[in-house]
This record gives sequence, C-alpha cells and structure tokens, in this order.
Amino acid sequence: MTNRRTKKLLFFNIVYSGLYQILVLIVPLLTTPYVTRIFNVEQMGSYGASLALANLFSYAAKMGMGYYGNRKIAQADSKEEYSADFFSLFKIQFISSIVFFFIFIVITVPFGKRSELYLIQSLFILFGFFDVSWFFIGMEDMKKVVVRNMLTKILTTIAIFIFVKKSTDLTLYAFIVVLGILLGNLFMWYRINTYIDFSYRKEKIKKNHIGGSFRLMVPFFLNNMYTTVDRNYLLWLSNSFGSVGVYDQGRKIINILQTFCNASIDAVMPRMAFMSKEKNSKDYIDFIQKGLKICIIISILLVSGILTCSEYFVPLFFGPGYGDVRYVMEISSLAFIIFPTSIFLSNGVMVSSSKDKNFLAISIVMILSSALFNIVLDSKYLFIGASIAYIFTEIIGFCMKINVLKEIISIRSIFINVVIIMIGSFFSIVMIKLINRYIDLDSSISNLALNILLNLVILFILLLIISMKKIKTRILK
Repeated sequence: MTNRRTKKLLFFNIVYSGLYQILVLIVPLLTTPYVTRIFNVEQMGSYGASLALANLFSYAAKMGMGYYGNRKIAQADSKEEYSADFFSLFKIQFISSIVFFFIFIVITVPFGKRSELYLIQSLFILFGFFDVSWFFIGMEDMKKVVVRNMLTKILTTIAIFIFVKKSTDLTLYAFIVVLGILLGNLFMWYRINTYIDFSYRKEKIKKNHIGGSFRLMVPFFLNNMYTTVDRNYLLWLSNSFGSVGVYDQGRKIINILQTFCNASIDAVMPRMAFMSKEKNSKDYIDFIQKGLKICIIISILLVSGILTCSEYFVPLFFGPGYGDVRYVMEISSLAFIIFPTSIFLSNGVMVSSSKDKNFLAISIVMILSSALFNIVLDSKYLFIGASIAYIFTEIIGFCMKINVLKEIISIRSIFINVVIIMIGSFFSIVMIKLINRYIDLDSSISNLALNILLNLVILFILLLIISMKKIKTRILK
C-alpha cells in the first residue's frame, strides 16, 4: 500500500476535506435561521438535549471505528489483510449498534411527552451500523467520503425546506435528519466490492480488534460525553429547556467550527499513522510542526472572528428570542485559543502514535472535570456557567496532552504558539474595534460583512509580517 501514499493523494484528500468543510459551514447557515424562526427556543432545547444523548450512544455503538478502524486499515499492507480486518471490524460495529440501540430505548422511555422525539433519535444509533466511512478514510479515499457527506447534507437541506413548515413539525424535522444519515451510510456501500475481497466475509471477529476498538472507543466516548452531555447537565440543574436552547444554539456554531478543525485532522491522520508505523521520525516530526503552524492561523481567525462578529451575527442569523446566544458564542470562542492545537495533538498525534491509554486517562479527567464545573456553575449561572465549564475543561485536557507528548513535541514550542495566538487575536480584535468606532454602517449585514473582511485582511497582514521575518532570517544566515 506504500505506493498509494503519494504527496499528490494527500493534496487531493486535503482539497476534498476543504470542500466538505465549506459545505459544513454553508448548510447550517441555510437551515438554522429557517428552523429557529419555526421552532421556539424551548423546542430547540428539547431537540438539542435528545440529539446530544443520541449522539453519545452513537459514539459508543460505533466502538471507536472512526479512529481504530481507520488506523487498522491505514496500517494494512495488502488487500487480503485489510479485507479480513474490514469484515472483522464491521461485525463488531454491527453487534454493538444493535445493543446500544436497545439500551437507548430503555433509558429514554421515562421521558413521557418527549418519548416520540427520543425514539426518532434512536434511529441515529441503529443506522450507524451501516457507516463504513472509516474504511475509506483509512484507504485515504477521501473523495468517496466527502461526496457521501455532501450529497447527504444537500438532500437533507432540501427536504427540510420542503416539508418542515410549522411549529408542530419538530419530530418530522428530526426524522428527516436521521433519514439523511441512513441514506449517506448506505451510499458508502455502493461498489465497495471493488475495494475489498468478499471471500473474507466469513472472517471471524478477532479478539484483539474487540480490545483495541474498545480501548479507543472509551476515550472518544468520554470526550464526546463531555461535549454533548453538558446540555443534559444544564437541563437537570436549571430545569429549563429555554436555557438549553440558548446554550445549544451557541455551541452549535462553535461545533461547526470545531468540525472544520476535525475534518482537517481526519484528512491527514492516515498519513500520520503510516509515518508513525514506518518509524520515519524526521518526516513525522516535520509533519507535526507544519500542522502546529496551521493551527496558529486557524486559532487567530476563529477567536478574533467570533468576538468581533457575534454582535451582528446572532440577531441576523437566529432571529427574535435568541439574543443570549451571543454570550455563549463569545465565551466559548476563547477555547479556540487552544482547541485547534489540542485536537491536532489528540486526534492527530496521539491516535496516530497509538497512545490510547494516555488518551483514555485524559478523557476520564476531562469528563470528571466537566461534571464538576457544570454542577458548580450551571444552577446559578445557567448557560453562562455551562460555557465557562467548557473553557475550563478544555484547558485541563490541553495541559495533559502536551505533558503526554513532551517527548515528541517541545512544551516550550507549544507555549510559544499559544502566546502568538493570544497576541495575534488581541491585536486583530483591537484593530477591528477601533475601525468600528469610525465606520458604523446602517445595517447588521453590512457591519457583519465589514468585520469578516477586516478579520481576513488583518490575518493576511500578520501572515505577511511573519513571512517577511522568516525571509529576512534566511537572508542573514
């Protein structure tokens, strides 16, 4: 499989990933303003709470295949090896999906009036057993995965606009989203026989795959738990679907931008896993350093962008009744000072270098920290408290990751990167705020467009300054 791993392939995988990231950003820009004008903040809160719980079970049901399966396929040396691994891994995913589906049904029965919504969300878990995108990512065939995701999102978006018309259509809205996921998963099976040898379809489940996938599933399950169960913490402590609705919509925008970071890591993770396996340390370390530099750019753009644009974005995007979403976005945006680097260290470096036990330990600490911070803050400060709890938990996880990877990556270099991000973001925000004092346009749309443009221009200037400094250093040498 070595000859498949060319720089050209990596380049196209990153391009495909970039196209999908654009779609990930565009689709919610179309659907969220539409649904928030149909459903009130309490309805969106109940939808968000049920989806968060279903998401959590879905992660558990897939048994870490998104990363373990991806890694095993990437490390396979022949068609025979990855065909045998595919069927063994798929059978594990199939069985676990059925088990967690029934567990979810039993747990959600007591929810009374909202049981119908939870039953629909349960299909999200059941249909997950068809998802074999991990196989194609491991094969570095990002094109098929991206086409699947793009097709699914486009069809789902069209269906929402056609069928969701009134406030009583919340369960219909949930069903359309789940149905889109099923169609997308089924699409991945089209012509899969051209990739794998079906003579291995009777391959038995390997015990090492059960243990390996479970060990990697647990930390990702816990990591997802702390990023989704906070809605349920907030509901439990505040007893207010309204607070959950405000928090969920604010975090939805943050999560979209986090998906942007995750998709970038998914595109390069198989290559990093391959480099790690081959013990090609110089190329591996160089690859990591380049990734960390890209994280700096992403962080400055996201922190500055959210803090300078949310004032105009929220009322324009969400409509009446969602004004408090701004505060959730602004507080949560501070996590982007470290999040791109943190996700690169965990999903990119730790997973590719098989540091699964460390990943598990970090995830356990993060879920416990999240629970503690939410219990302390949510009942008094509601969605503001939940946002602060999220920031504190991210900081703890980040510090633990750089400590685990200190033999691979210098802690000093990470610290310098964080300082650069903070200075760059501060400079960008101050410059934009000063410009806004003298240029105040008539409409929110105009002010939002102006601030987005200013963020891009200032980021370009910062990159130019850094590039000029590097050129000067080379000339002096």
